[in-house]
Amino acid sequence: MAKLNWSASETERVEPFRTSPSSLESTQFRLTDDDKFDDRDLILIESEDDWRVARPEIIIDLDTTKASRESGVPEDELAVAVVMRDRILNRFKLIERWNARDVPIEPIHLKDALSSFSHSRLFDICTYLFSSVTKVREEGVAHDTGQVLARKVFKIRLFEQSSKFPKRWATPEEFEEQGLPRDTVYWIEWLVDDLNHHPNEAFRVWLNVQFKDQITSFEVGSKAGDLLKLNLAASILTELAVAVFSDPEQELNEPTGTIAIVTEELNEVTDKNFDEMRDLYTRDHGGHSRVRAWAHEKLGVNSALGRLDFLR
Repeated sequence: MAKLNWSASETERVEPFRTSPSSLESTQFRLTDDDKFDDRDLILIESEDDWRVARPEIIIDLDTTKASRESGVPEDELAVAVVMRDRILNRFKLIERWNARDVPIEPIHLKDALSSFSHSRLFDICTYLFSSVTKVREEGVAHDTGQVLARKVFKIRLFEQSSKFPKRWATPEEFEEQGLPRDTVYWIEWLVDDLNHHPNEAFRVWLNVQFKDQITSFEVGSKAGDLLKLNLAASILTELAVAVFSDPEQELNEPTGTIAIVTEELNEVTDKNFDEMRDLYTRDHGGHSRVRAWAHEKLGVNSALGRLDFLR
């Protein structure tokens, strides 16, 4: 039997031979025993604790007759494999392989197989349908072992809130109840007037749950993804800073309060204290733009923009 070598080339979607792209589309995944099996491609895990107790399983739903008819490869020459891909290290691991007719109908447990991926925050569970033998076939039909005819990829993304600021996911209806458009991306709800309260007591950043996948699933290392995430964070920090600096009655007198934390965040860029930054903010009509520039520099938005290559 020829040895299969899995590499990044397996994810290429344009093939020089007939494929059967929908023959694995009903394959399903679940993260824990309490979850229902689902065919959604993106699985978000919001904490390390949730990942440690996960018991992932996959059910492969393959229509071999359809796959053979569409690809031109006989059913007894089709095979299926489950492959793990660590997208950070670009490392692949073959978990299991079957002849297409022998694919188990019961759930396939992945917990043990994933043990070597336990520290990864970005990986894929890939199910591939492929030609199992090298054989001369008619023109336009796969003829080499391992040529991929169909795939179903579940993208596992570990997203953990690491901000010093509190957030909550809100529904579009909840945004509307606050007099905001239902597709608002974020909104800051102020809970107190005195901003010397700790952030957990002073405000909450609402994030629209309908954009949860987009906000939390940017590819690690993606230049455009980094820029979008950082720009969103900078916008939130800018609004917090405007609230802190625009009220002349506010004074910094609590080291763990919102004023102190915002000042600490921006001091790394400005090398100025609270009073000096507030003076700059109130000096002219450009205060908001000035604070936004500080936030962009603090969070690396400018550097991320510089890494984008528009001349390709």
